[in-house]
Amino acid sequence: MVSRYGVQSMASSLDQVGVLTKTVEDAEILLKAIAGFDPKDSNSNPKADAFVVSTLKRFNASTFKIALPKEALTEGLDRRIKERLLQKIEQLRAL
Repeated sequence: MVSRYGVQSMASSLDQVGVLTKTVEDAEILLKAIAGFDPKDSNSNPKADAFVVSTLKRFNASTFKIALPKEALTEGLDRRIKERLLQKIEQLRAL
């Protein structure tokens, strides 16, 4: 969906272009700006533009599942981070 053209290759299987945002809405705005077909990227899909629009229109939070590996909450994790993570999980369950 997002061209890798111009990205410095560090490890071909790990080269990704993406965004970090505070909200899903912000990620959607940026995805719309950077996604789409790029003839300069041999892996780019000519149907990428249509896919972005149709995917965002179909988004429904109730259809998603979040997996949390139990190893993510084991020793070594800062107590404050663990508490915050568990709070966020409870907020998501309440939706």
